[in-house]
Amino acid sequence: MLMILDGNNLGMRSFHAAKGSMSSKGEETGALHLFVTALAKYVRDERPDRLLVVWDSPGGSLVRQQIYSGYKASRRAAQAASGQEAEAHRPLFRLIKQFLHLAGVEQWQVRGFEADDLIAGVWRVHRHTEKIVILSSDKDMLQLLDENTEQVRFSSYSAPTDRWTRTRVITDMGCRPEQIPLMMALTGDSSDGVPGMRGIGPKKALKMLDAANWDLDKAMAPYPEHYSIVKTSQALVDLAYPATMIECPEVPDMDLTDSQDDLWVQLLGFCQYYELSVIEELLTAQGLWSR
Repeated sequence: MLMILDGNNLGMRSFHAAKGSMSSKGEETGALHLFVTALAKYVRDERPDRLLVVWDSPGGSLVRQQIYSGYKASRRAAQAASGQEAEAHRPLFRLIKQFLHLAGVEQWQVRGFEADDLIAGVWRVHRHTEKIVILSSDKDMLQLLDENTEQVRFSSYSAPTDRWTRTRVITDMGCRPEQIPLMMALTGDSSDGVPGMRGIGPKKALKMLDAANWDLDKAMAPYPEHYSIVKTSQALVDLAYPATMIECPEVPDMDLTDSQDDLWVQLLGFCQYYELSVIEELLTAQGLWSR
């Protein structure tokens, strides 16, 4: 089984959940502890054979910005206006990536692409050969769910696991996972700057597409003035076979650092320096990643 984690997604949740929780050296160790213990819990629960953490490129999705200049424009503007806040999480991400490296966790980041693109690229490689679990609260990932793929969506650190399957998408959303991009092309996504059609919500979009037998061109026939922007929205949100497609290699088998590896001493030293005593104890007792 392959487990893929959206690193930015869990990293930002950890950052906000533990904001202000610092080590004696002024490092964001509270958020680092939350990230590591959350990831370790999912590894223990899911017991994957392969584990991959993916990260957004620092510049975001350059391909999507070329398709539509307004893609995440408001988010980028807000970050520019509050530069100090936007930069605050970067030391945490540096620590997380350093821990994952020392722990032997595979992690990927590709210039010009988002974590979403990498998840979809890896999904295309492995979807027919093994079970996949995607760890992310991003609703866009739901479009990838099939007979072999599930999504665990983060809700809160105390809430039970929110697991989504293909069947649940059909039951709860009224469409198949692969039809979600058609819905989002009509509704848009204000948080990501995906325009869609003004005034169209999920219920209206579902009715329009049902009436057109899920043919977006037919659904848009009465609205030729909106056709171009809706097709642009579709290109922005479609992860399965999009204009933003990236080719990915196979994810290697999981090979976590243990006491027999050269990085073991450095890993324990990292935990000691950043005052991660609980994680150090679990590592030493071989209880962090396995029961």
